[in-house]
Amino acid sequence: DGHVSRCIICNNSNSGGTYSYGGGANLNSGTIDNCLIVDNTTAKCGGGLYLSGSAKAYNCTVYGNKASGQINNYAGGGIRLVGTSAKAYNCAVFGNTANNEGISGNPDWSASASEKEGFVNCAFKMSANDTTLVAETPSFVDLANGNYRLDSGSTLLDAGADVEGIGETDLDGNPRKSLGSAPDIGCYEYDKSQVSIG
Repeated sequence: DGHVSRCIICNNSNSGGTYSYGGGANLNSGTIDNCLIVDNTTAKCGGGLYLSGSAKAYNCTVYGNKASGQINNYAGGGIRLVGTSAKAYNCAVFGNTANNEGISGNPDWSASASEKEGFVNCAFKMSANDTTLVAETPSFVDLANGNYRLDSGSTLLDAGADVEGIGETDLDGNPRKSLGSAPDIGCYEYDKSQVSIG
């Protein structure tokens, strides 16, 4: 199975045709971890990520993606989960858009009642299930300038699940669980050394 790790996936467009699922990435198997997935679009569903089959996503930050379609009424601007074996762990999913935002989970996530249990310790503005974290904002360092690292006050710090598959390092190459006993949610682990004082 394929493995995508520590990548920035941005500004892609899946504009039409039968397989217009997943503007940033479409996985039917394999894994994707510690990736920043931003500003992608799709004509159907899963603006950032479309996960089906046995596909797994770990510690990805999914922001500013768009799903234009309403296939099966599940657009999912951020992540679309299909089937009960596809899983997303410790992902931060915010600021996405979808044409059909009236469907439960949109605009950031989309899944049926049984499929949504595949979101494990992910963070959204609107909860998917009892294991997901609800946050009004993920508290990025500098969203306006594309810095999606977590600031010192973020509720996503040390909030992830310590599961096999998250990888030893984040997108920057920093070790996971650098400050606490659990990994942070999203593709970046908080790095205290990068904070300037004064």
